Amino acid sequence: MAKKTNSIIPDIIDIEAIDSFYFNTFLELDINRFKWKNLPENIDPRYLEMFLCRNGAVVFFHDDVTDTFDCFMCTWTGFDDYYNPTDFYVVLPTGKNIKLDYNNGVIIWNNFTRTSDYPAISMYSKTIADIYAAALVNIRSQKHPVAVVAQNEQEKLTMLNAYKNYAGNHPVVFVKDKQTVTDKFTTIDTKAPFVAQELLDAKDRIMEEFLKWIGVKVPLSNNRERLIVNEQVDANAVTYQLRNRGLHSRQLAVEQINRMFGLNIEVEFNEEFNAKITEAVDTMGLVKEGGIPE
Repeated sequence: MAKKTNSIIPDIIDIEAIDSFYFNTFLELDINRFKWKNLPENIDPRYLEMFLCRNGAVVFFHDDVTDTFDCFMCTWTGFDDYYNPTDFYVVLPTGKNIKLDYNNGVIIWNNFTRTSDYPAISMYSKTIADIYAAALVNIRSQKHPVAVVAQNEQEKLTMLNAYKNYAGNHPVVFVKDKQTVTDKFTTIDTKAPFVAQELLDAKDRIMEEFLKWIGVKVPLSNNRERLIVNEQVDANAVTYQLRNRGLHSRQLAVEQINRMFGLNIEVEFNEEFNAKITEAVDTMGLVKEGGIPE
């Protein structure tokens, strides 16, 4: 019979599951922060924002074959004097290939650095997963603050059964003999202080930082005294600048699209989304005191 070995795979799966949960949550928040108006009926705003976040760019064009406006992820080659791509290529899952250029297509960039949001979302989700996993370990360590050293396998089995009885709310009874229980077993204080709350507070602060990074104005806190007015105003100013990081590149593309195709598309930050996130943050209790006013 093969010898049973301990495995760290369950622990790895735990932290990967936490990471995946927060990554998908943050991705959902990221792709819902902008509101598009007057988009042609054929264009899916969810697809548009998903691939802006994932690939950093999509191309808007008119398909002369289907006589529809479309917006898909693309690749490009060739640059003008300002390093703007001049030729665009669209390859669809159906196998359809479309070649465009700057005369009949407009690239919408995710931001002015023309980069994806995926690396930042991954960074935040992994950091929070590490903190959350550490908090769980600390919480679990409170269940067994004392380690027991047994002399042999029989004594080890005795203590394991005793702990099972403790967990099941059953009485633990030892038979007194010439050698007392205290002689048989040695205990070690693991000295595991309860710091889970501090870790979870740190997780909340990082979540607030991510929300600010995507332009959501949340009522921040600092666990000391109420923020003074100047600090509150400064925090708002930073949030709005981070919000514009993605908004301005979209608005610039919309201006080009409207001129090229005679449309009246608009894009703006989703204030309803901001209000719902702020309400959710307050409900979850991330804000301990103070707040950011309008």
